[in-house]
Amino acid sequence: MKYLNKYVKTTEIKQVSTGQTVLYFPNGSLLQFAGGLMEFYPEAKIYDECRIKKTKECRNAIDNFAFFYAPTSKAQVGHYQKGIEPYTWNWDGTVADLYTGHGYSSTYGCNKQGTIRFYCTKLIQLNNWKIPDNYPFKF
Repeated sequence: MKYLNKYVKTTEIKQVSTGQTVLYFPNGSLLQFAGGLMEFYPEAKIYDECRIKKTKECRNAIDNFAFFYAPTSKAQVGHYQKGIEPYTWNWDGTVADLYTGHGYSSTYGCNKQGTIRFYCTKLIQLNNWKIPDNYPFKF
């Protein structure tokens, strides 16, 4: 909140039992964060269903999108002092790697086999914040 509070308008701020902070926005979206990891939910009701009530499974890259903020941590290569950016830890810098991931980060790849799929947010950013035609998930 030290860095964001004066820049965002919220309708509610909650501290949840997992040590995370949740910002609810006037347009019905929300941002959940702990440390530098942020997950944006275009629809707050989805967050409530999958994180609070646990009546549905949260689907990364469909229901939420990952970002990272590292204003002071030099250990966060690629994120240090870059502002809020799509999550790209361990990304090799190629578009192909955003789809597949490599090594340890293969779970971050934007594909149906990936379990975390955080790299999908970067694919959308690189496509001028529009979902690419070859995006592996349909809405």
